[in-house]
Amino acid sequence: MFPSGMTSIDMKNVKSIEQFADSAVLGEPQKLLRAVFNAPTVGLAILDRRLRFRAVNNALGSINGVPPEAHLGKTIRGVLGKAAVALEPPFKHVFSNGREVSNLEVCAKLPNRPEVGYWIENYFPLRDAAGRVQQVAAVVVEITEQKKLQQSLCSVTEMLFRNLVLTVNNSEAFLRQFTQESRKQIPDSGANHDPSPVTGLSEVLEGRSESDVNAKVGVVPLTPREREVVKLLADGRGNKGTAAILGVSVKTIEAHRQRIMLKLGVHTATGLLHYAVTNKILDPEHMGHV
Repeated sequence: MFPSGMTSIDMKNVKSIEQFADSAVLGEPQKLLRAVFNAPTVGLAILDRRLRFRAVNNALGSINGVPPEAHLGKTIRGVLGKAAVALEPPFKHVFSNGREVSNLEVCAKLPNRPEVGYWIENYFPLRDAAGRVQQVAAVVVEITEQKKLQQSLCSVTEMLFRNLVLTVNNSEAFLRQFTQESRKQIPDSGANHDPSPVTGLSEVLEGRSESDVNAKVGVVPLTPREREVVKLLADGRGNKGTAAILGVSVKTIEAHRQRIMLKLGVHTATGLLHYAVTNKILDPEHMGHV
């Protein structure tokens, strides 16, 4: 199962783990390697200096989508094609400097797999009797599913964050617009809760102008056109009569009426009449003769 050229493992690494394992176990490296080689979920490959596969276990064959025996004697490029661009550098690094590479995350699109895969790989130098690195062993653990889950979580988090930002921005824009429109059309809460459409009308009767009182109680002043509409409606002309007098459509008068009521905080024709009289828009003595 193992290539004849492999005679020893880098003993520096073995010594570093002696405190975690019984010496009897470490004294039988061939038996230990066979156990690792047969691990069902850990891929293992041994390559020579020409980057040819000298040993491949079943787990790595499954990862690559190629039977283990089909690897032997072939280079990485010969088995995995363009994916070799991502897989060759770590082997070359270990061969050139004799140092192991640990916990390297590798990403590649293998020929016999439908999508990109991800693996954590460790590379170890295998030395001959003279201490020269003749082969490199790679231990491979696939993390594609974990990576996909991580990416999905990141994608969902990003989407939620973007939606949150958009919602906040939209809410702020809506509130700004609503506030601006309210300032133009809707009286403040004090006016809405007053039983009289306009609080402080006695001040108008005492000689203060409508604009002064409106500024005090928060009522938005009416435009000249709106005052005309109020005058005609309060005089009983109705939507059609008012529209005919002003030369506009009934829908236009209805829109004016709705906007005026929102401004004044009134909800009935009686409230509109009260406003017209108390603000001297309509003289009660001349009602019906406008």
